[in-house]
Amino acid sequence: MTSKKFEFPARGFYIVADKVAEADYFLEGLKHKSFHDYNEFGYQFSAFVSAARSITYALQAVMKEYPNFQD
Repeated sequence: MTSKKFEFPARGFYIVADKVAEADYFLEGLKHKSFHDYNEFGYQFSAFVSAARSITYALQAVMKEYPNFQD
């Protein structure tokens, strides 16, 4: 039985790297910005959480064809 050679997906890993950079951007904003009110902090925190969660979605989209990735 011959196994098919894996070819890296057409969607590049740069998509994942961009999502990591986006999350880092919002995290740095949380660490270094002085917030004037609670809502401003909440909006920044929400953006960070959303960006961080999108990393796993990007990984799934890019790597779904990789053998045993779903496992």
